[in-house]
Amino acid sequence: MAKSAKFLGTAAALVALALSCGEPLGPLEPRWAKFDGFPAGCNVLALSASPWGDGTLRAVARNAEYKYVILKYFRGEFTEEYVCPYEYDQAWVADVAFGGSQGWAVGGKRRGNVRVPLVLRYGGADAGWLELEMPAGAEGVVSAAYPTAADRAVWFLIDKDYDEGEFLMNGLRKGTLARYSQGELKFYEKLGRVTAALSSDPRAAGVVYAVSCPLKEYSEGEEAVIFVSGDNGGTWAEEKLRRDHLLGYEINWVRAVGVDSADLYLLAGLEPHGFMGLIKRTGAPGVGVYGLVFLARYGPYFNELRGMAFHDPTGSTAAGGAEAVAVGDETCVVRCDGRFYQEVLPYPVTMTSVTYAGGTGFWATARNKVIGGYELWYHP
Repeated sequence: MAKSAKFLGTAAALVALALSCGEPLGPLEPRWAKFDGFPAGCNVLALSASPWGDGTLRAVARNAEYKYVILKYFRGEFTEEYVCPYEYDQAWVADVAFGGSQGWAVGGKRRGNVRVPLVLRYGGADAGWLELEMPAGAEGVVSAAYPTAADRAVWFLIDKDYDEGEFLMNGLRKGTLARYSQGELKFYEKLGRVTAALSSDPRAAGVVYAVSCPLKEYSEGEEAVIFVSGDNGGTWAEEKLRRDHLLGYEINWVRAVGVDSADLYLLAGLEPHGFMGLIKRTGAPGVGVYGLVFLARYGPYFNELRGMAFHDPTGSTAAGGAEAVAVGDETCVVRCDGRFYQEVLPYPVTMTSVTYAGGTGFWATARNKVIGGYELWYHP
């Protein structure tokens, strides 16, 4: 039987928590630094830093010639490491992700009238990116890849309705959850359409999160469902996030945005309209404890969030450095010493992707809303 999730504290405790985060602790002065040399004419869809501490960064982009490319950033220079060989309207590259000992880039391609997964595995500096043949019968565009920390498997979200324009507007990666290992692709259709999150921490190996119903507004009395597996998808516990337990706010929508060690972070749009919150989940599968850790109203320093990245939980941050960074349209929220702050941006940009830089700090791509074009930014 599914167990309902427990919730942190009493209403009074949650009110006190809300008053300790968000705008009362901000805004901080901007700490982002822009790096010059980003290729002109590129639309960036994803960003991932190498986990091996060599300072390498990769981005999936559609370049000025409408070709999908994987850009490599190393020692101040960008190069096109991979150029998709398919015509622009015959293939899509949607995500790139490095984790553990592996790197993956994913998307889709046309096969007749059907879109099927396009999956590339990084074979090292000499071999480059190698396209893998997916099992017969798989349909849809792979919108996200999540490498596992402890083995050679990778989790995918496969979306039959993938729309790149929609993704560029809201940053939402969703679909049917699937696990690829040793040439086999296993689908988890029973979970429905979900967003997902995995930890990069080897100590949380085997923990997988899937969050249902990320696309629609919840109707009265409806609950958000979070599926949690502690054994790589062998079994799933179902937890329900009740919207009426979050300071009296109602859930408009909710999605997974990342995992810090083994703790899941959810991003939620809250009603009355104009509020957005970050929700943290802790605990074992089936007995999750949920709490609102950040709440902000749309205003001068807050528009919307779309992505989040976390510092390596096995490492240490520099004094005053960020432990986590969440970004969005003209919005940046950082966590320092366990508390969340809003941070002013130097000028109007839409922060589109963010990733842990490996070592210290965070990389992000931003679309300049004044002069146009994408830029590469770094946050300590």
